Amino acid sequence: METIMLNDWSKWQEVAYGSLVIKPDLPISRFSKFGSDVWDFRDPDNFRLRVKSPHLLMINWEQHKEIIPYDILYSIKVLGYFYAYYPAVLCSGRLVKKRGIAPTYCCLLINSLLSFMTELCVQSSLPVTSVGVAANYINEIADISVLDIQRTLPHWNSKGLGIHLRKALSDLTSPLLHAYMPSLASGKRQLQWTLNDLLTIEFYIKKRAPDGQGIGFRDKPLQDELFTFLTKSATIDVVSFLLKLGLPIQTPMHEYEAYKGALLAEHHNFSELYGGLIEMANSRNQIAQEDILSGKKGRSRDREGVLLYKRKFGIDCVTVKRLVQRCQMAAQYLLIQFTGVRYSEAISIKVGCIKELHSGDFVIKGTVSKGAHVNAPINTDYWVACPIVRDAVAVLEELTKLTQNNFLFAASLYASTKKNDKPLTNNALATTLTKYLYDIDNERKYSSESSYHTRFDGVDDCYRPTPHRLRHTLALHMSRAGLGIPYISFHLKHVYQGYKRLQSVQDVTLHYGGIGNDIFSSAVGISQASRELVHTIYHPQATVVGPGAAEFKRNREFYFTGMLEAGWNLDEIMEYLAMQGLPMADVGLGYCQGRREIQQEDGSKMPPPCLGQLKCNPNRCNNAVITISKIPIWIKVYRENKLRLMDPLMAHAANEHAYFMEEAKQTLINLGVNVDEL
Repeated sequence: METIMLNDWSKWQEVAYGSLVIKPDLPISRFSKFGSDVWDFRDPDNFRLRVKSPHLLMINWEQHKEIIPYDILYSIKVLGYFYAYYPAVLCSGRLVKKRGIAPTYCCLLINSLLSFMTELCVQSSLPVTSVGVAANYINEIADISVLDIQRTLPHWNSKGLGIHLRKALSDLTSPLLHAYMPSLASGKRQLQWTLNDLLTIEFYIKKRAPDGQGIGFRDKPLQDELFTFLTKSATIDVVSFLLKLGLPIQTPMHEYEAYKGALLAEHHNFSELYGGLIEMANSRNQIAQEDILSGKKGRSRDREGVLLYKRKFGIDCVTVKRLVQRCQMAAQYLLIQFTGVRYSEAISIKVGCIKELHSGDFVIKGTVSKGAHVNAPINTDYWVACPIVRDAVAVLEELTKLTQNNFLFAASLYASTKKNDKPLTNNALATTLTKYLYDIDNERKYSSESSYHTRFDGVDDCYRPTPHRLRHTLALHMSRAGLGIPYISFHLKHVYQGYKRLQSVQDVTLHYGGIGNDIFSSAVGISQASRELVHTIYHPQATVVGPGAAEFKRNREFYFTGMLEAGWNLDEIMEYLAMQGLPMADVGLGYCQGRREIQQEDGSKMPPPCLGQLKCNPNRCNNAVITISKIPIWIKVYRENKLRLMDPLMAHAANEHAYFMEEAKQTLINLGVNVDEL
């Protein structure tokens, strides 16, 4: 599907003059055409679409044919066509105009509208008078009135989608679409509702409850006691696994005694037991390959391998496999808990994901799907990897010898060779984490007794450690550790929702783990964002670059030297500066110290290179400084101009894009960013 951005006047002319030709064989997606009964936007070659549930990427027109009249159904199809090909006609957002709307959002809008129209048509055929006369008067989209919409809303069972329904109904009012709708094309009839009419209707748009109110357990962080229990148990399982195999560990071990009672302590020959499982896995895969060629089943030969294992080691291989699975689940828990990755991000993590930065810090490399364009580069996003996370990755990478799967979140210890590498599904991952809690809860404090295969149901709902809850838990504990909202936002990848000034604390991040209440309940919490901003600029060791950085550093050093000699300590100075506020203007890409004339080497003066109004070029102005807090924005500038440079439609401005890309590149290099990795 090629999204038309209407940069070409000929394309815009076709839309404006109603001369587009919409044929049944017009491609809509890789597997669907305009006339198809089902629009399928799935793409197995696209990671960001592959991780979505199939129902989020499909529009089933066939199931609505018997209830929704042809004219209305076709008109909605036209709307879907414009969403897919010409989103700039209907959506005013800058990003939408630039890259179109996501297939999932297109499906969400259309499916919301279809479900509502189905209910509306059903309601219109019901008796409406005391004598039981059926209305049944809606055959065309022009027949639907504002009153019909108002009457149907209370009966619509998808009220949570109200905001999307309002968007779709609003887009149907666009005159550019009416030329392609059967009942409106002639101009003799018109829609009976307008944008102003929709503003007067209550669409049951769900509003987020204040922190701590109306939040279910799925959005609440784990209880402190449960968090400690899970973390300690998982750490012991992971470390003991690595120790038993003689693999290096990164987690500091103050006392080896703490691990003597670990899960694998009683199995002194665990390394041999584990090696036996690997031999069985390789043998099983070899048998499967032979079966593919011969058409036979190797189930009896596989059973023979199980018997040989027990005869050789004196223990059932299923028992050993469950021990290994427990270590696998422990490692998966730790990776999610201490990185905060979403499910869609977790399943992007593969073997070789650990990367060491020039600073000596370690990160995990993966892909952010939420908020990113479906065709954006993959494996370009990073999460900080603390020692226990690196140990967890080491365990999962070791277990790929069993899974034969490059994904760290593999579905099984024994992956079939008949299938391609696949990660866990969303439900399977949540189930895995819950099963791990059951396995370690020997005292049944968080679960009730169940069989091994039904142990998921034995864990109470309020204790189930889903990936989403682990994100909330991590956010809360990072806040308690005083890491700061900008750091937490970056770690949770909320920065991808839009860049904001540090003074404006991100609402999404504050919602996680009840951080809003935790921060603003303290007397000093209100100025936390300001304090963090001051710290990134005025701290003696803070990195600042730009033409004005040298003079700024000299003044900063002079100031701190004087304050320290006067008896102040560093914390007192930073607190004082935070209380004074920031005597600079945040100009997006940097901070402006004031619109002052710049003195040249020959003594002459020239005005600062401002681009007009509030726009600024801090990389060329002696009045500006750029801090590390601006790195995400400069990365955005670099990537956007790099993409535009490769866009044929932007060839007329190639020189400008190359210039701005180089500006961003030099700034990022000065800030210590490896641009080659972007």
